[in-house]
Amino acid sequence: MVNANPLPNPTSTGPAGRATLPNSFVVNSVDETWFVDGVDLYGTATLTPPPNAVRRGVSGRWPATVTCPAPPDPCNIVGSPAVLPGENTVIVYEGWFHGSDPNGTLVMRFTIHGTLNGTPVELTASSPPIREID
Repeated sequence: MVNANPLPNPTSTGPAGRATLPNSFVVNSVDETWFVDGVDLYGTATLTPPPNAVRRGVSGRWPATVTCPAPPDPCNIVGSPAVLPGENTVIVYEGWFHGSDPNGTLVMRFTIHGTLNGTPVELTASSPPIREID
């Protein structure tokens, strides 16, 4: 995802984390649907990022925000992932592992739910076609 919004002047915003910096796109969840040869394979699944990750085993696949409380505590406050103004990054990455699923051309469709300056935003994207190699 590319966040083409302007980066605010740091002296005017004060200290901020990724999710609280003005013009950051804060990710709430991602809906994904998998198609093989144009047929919906599983229906739609919703991925929820840290700090409230649903699939905890893949929670490291998000650009999460970690901030630090006052010393001497460790830096351990996990916030929502966010795409900074001017940043070009991957929101989450997934793989396709299958056994008895049909072989063919896979296309993953994503609907990204988030906010920009407190306003709800919904983005959509699709992967390029991925051909199964026999």
